[in-house]
Amino acid sequence: MAPLQQHQQQIQQPLSQQNQQVQQHLQSHHHQQNQQHGHKQQHHPNQHHHGNQHHSNQHHHHGGNQHHSNQHQHQHQHQHQHQHQHQHHNSNNINSNSNNQHHGNQQHHGSQHSNQKHKNQQNQQSQQSQQKSQQSHQAQQQAQQQAQQQAQLQAQQNNESDNEELLSTNHSKPPPPNESKRGELVESPVSKQQYKHFIKQFKLKEKEGLEIAMDFAFQSLNVLPEKVHWRVYLELADLANRQNNLKLARKFYRKVTSTQPYISQGWLEYAKMEEDYGRLEKCQKILQLGLKHCPYNESLLIKGIRHEEKMDNLEGARALLSQLRDQSIYKTWRAVMEGGLLEARAGNIDVARKIFKYLMKHVPWYGPIYQEAYKLEERCEEYERAINIVEKGLFEDPKYGPLWFSALRLYEKTSHGFLQATRSTVERARQAVSREVTWKIYFEAAQIEERSKNLTLSRAAYVKSVELCPENLLWKVWLGGSRTELNADNIAVARKLVFRALNEVPSKLRSLVLLEYSRLEEYAGNINKSRRILKIAHVEARLDWKVFLESVLLEMRANNYEAAIKEAKESLKIHSGAGRLWAALIQLNQLKGVKAQLHVFKKALQFVPKSGEVWCEGARIALNNNEPEEARRFLEFAIQFTPQFGDSFIELLRLEIMEKGPNCDISKLEQLCINADPNYGFMWLHCTVSVLDSARQVLRNAKKLLLEMTPPKEQYEREKKPNYGSCWVGAEGVLSLNLNTRNSWPLSNESRRKSMFGSDLVKP
Repeated sequence: MAPLQQHQQQIQQPLSQQNQQVQQHLQSHHHQQNQQHGHKQQHHPNQHHHGNQHHSNQHHHHGGNQHHSNQHQHQHQHQHQHQHQHQHHNSNNINSNSNNQHHGNQQHHGSQHSNQKHKNQQNQQSQQSQQKSQQSHQAQQQAQQQAQQQAQLQAQQNNESDNEELLSTNHSKPPPPNESKRGELVESPVSKQQYKHFIKQFKLKEKEGLEIAMDFAFQSLNVLPEKVHWRVYLELADLANRQNNLKLARKFYRKVTSTQPYISQGWLEYAKMEEDYGRLEKCQKILQLGLKHCPYNESLLIKGIRHEEKMDNLEGARALLSQLRDQSIYKTWRAVMEGGLLEARAGNIDVARKIFKYLMKHVPWYGPIYQEAYKLEERCEEYERAINIVEKGLFEDPKYGPLWFSALRLYEKTSHGFLQATRSTVERARQAVSREVTWKIYFEAAQIEERSKNLTLSRAAYVKSVELCPENLLWKVWLGGSRTELNADNIAVARKLVFRALNEVPSKLRSLVLLEYSRLEEYAGNINKSRRILKIAHVEARLDWKVFLESVLLEMRANNYEAAIKEAKESLKIHSGAGRLWAALIQLNQLKGVKAQLHVFKKALQFVPKSGEVWCEGARIALNNNEPEEARRFLEFAIQFTPQFGDSFIELLRLEIMEKGPNCDISKLEQLCINADPNYGFMWLHCTVSVLDSARQVLRNAKKLLLEMTPPKEQYEREKKPNYGSCWVGAEGVLSLNLNTRNSWPLSNESRRKSMFGSDLVKP
């Protein structure tokens, strides 16, 4: 596990220099807001002071009104609390001054001594008022400085601690009953347009760096409506996360959830980030907190249920579902359906069936419910139950296309070569679905007839598909027809159809047809031509890693291992994030010994730590080195990260046989495999007899092959070659861990096609 731990340390290592720059930006933005707020607070005392001086001078000029002036000064000290009284009093004061002006002029010479005394008193009061105003201003400045220091200290503490409290004072209490109904903030068309303009500019600033993008975002916050601020913080959090700045991303996500806790998007993305970094408990807390504010949000509920299942806490997942007990099924059926899938994945088939039965009764109009219920029965190999569910769903919603394709698959699987029911279903589907889907029905019918060796009927179905297919999708029909002719060894016809597909395919999808063309020429024995086609694909589809992988696999199938290693290394310079390229390079280095393989394996983990294919290769190395515990741990990673990669399950089956013998119970492994539903992998495809085989059937085929290819351990140890490892289970033949012998025996045309085309089925 040293490679994994080393990688995690590299990922989680804080980018200190970048964090310091970002923290300065945040503090600067916070300081500017405090200054603006402080300026607003300071503005009123200055107004009071100026007003006091004005009225004092006014009353000094108009004598005999001393008591009135003092009262007015007292009211100015409480201007925020008595604004309307102050304005009314000013009006009265002006009127009073006007009335007293004539009287003051008459008494001026007789009261000169009294006015001088009044002037001295006014000056003293004005000086006292100025001193009080200055003291108040200084106190406010000190308070602002203390607040800024506390904010900076708190920000540093938040950045330095990985285990900050998620439950802040605003989040610690559950929301009031009506708070959950507030849901999303209503954004006006104007605010939406402003945010749309911001996001275009922000994406351009991203290319210039995190610091520049943050500067732009903080400046935009002063202009954008407050109701969209949470979206800005969400973009900043996503940017920080993509740059592996975990602490800064957390800071922004906390800002999102505190600014708008009643919108699920912030909670979901925050939780996903923590889950991606392997912090499952923190992810769990975030989801729980989000559900307190959005208790009936379907996305949060489904994510919470799946996360509890991931942590092997089925009771916790069921507790989340129990919250929906008093809610209407019409509002919660999606979450209830997730509960049914949860029970199915846990192996509680009867409970899952009851849940789906309840849903089909109360929500009969929704096709995906029938689709999931059918898949449950198909994985359990209960095909009659599955057919009944599909037919019931088609009765309720005859225009739901996926159910028709499921019906065709089921009727073909149960036909045993007699396709009357299948052909009847094709006709029913043609009459029910729209024209946009009808061509796909005939496309599927053509492949069904091909698998039954009815080539003439298959071609006729392709013709009908061409007649109904939109022009921009015709290339798919030509490609499907080419594959059918290739399987019948009609190379010339297959080549013509590929040329037609090349002429009509959109430029963005041209690499798919070039791959088909390359494999066709390789199958026909024209390897050099196949290489030239792939070189063209490298130029035209440089961003597609699959065309580079095909060059590596081509050399491997031709037993040119040095050329394959060279192709893999050159390809990884362009696509260092392609796990399958790294896995191929690990396989190829088996010729150079265990140390060479381990070196490539460790390097691969630095680039693709979540590649199931790479972890599976690591497990194979451990199996050959007689390290079963290490192999099991690696295989668990492989299945977790890439469950659709079938070879991981075959290696886990090999490990079970090694440790527990040929009669070991593989029911748990079967359930794990059923849940994952793998669809590719060299060994997995070799064990797949038909595309209709269930995952359980493929695993049974694999066990049979492993046992047939396993010599006695003593014999294996005695006869093995120096480069071979200590794993004797399945040591002979195509399932051997010594993959460099893959093409050391003659293959049938069917096996060659399977090794070339693999799981790349042509689908409508």
